[in-house]
This record gives sequence, structure tokens and C-alpha cells, in this order.
Amino acid sequence: MTASQGWAIDPNKDACAALVETCRKNGIFEPFYVPMFTGVGTTRSKMGDAHGKAGTPEYKATSNHAEHLIAMICSHITFLVKQAGI
Repeated sequence: MTASQGWAIDPNKDACAALVETCRKNGIFEPFYVPMFTGVGTTRSKMGDAHGKAGTPEYKATSNHAEHLIAMICSHITFLVKQAGI
């Protein structure tokens, strides 16, 4: 499957890091943004159960963590949409 821009992605397989790298390779943002965007996936992996696939979370997530992650993701989405000109 491809993204609407013609980029090759696999929506059933590609995780956060692969999707971030695809956006970076296609010039949506500068390379120094990569750790900011992949940090969301790292946080989810460390504090979530990956839909039951990853076993016990490494850290206990609280509502504060959830609110913080949601705010970061919303900010990332806004930035990416504007950068992509969508």
C-alpha cells in the first residue's frame, strides 16, 4: 500500500520509527526532528502493552502521562499537517 503522496508504506506493519523515517526522507521535516517524533512511540512502548503483544509495561502510566502524550501527539500532528501542506 502507498500513502496518498505515493510513498511506500505498510499500514499493517510499519511502526512509528518507520513512518517517521518515511516522512523525513520525503522532506517533511529536518533530520533533527526524528528523536522528537520517535519519542512518542518509545513512550508508548515503555508505558503501554502494545495491544497485548508486548507483555507487561516497563513503567506504570498515569493520567498525567496520558495527557502529556496526547498533547505532544496533537502538536506533532498540527506541525506535520502544516509542513506537508495538507
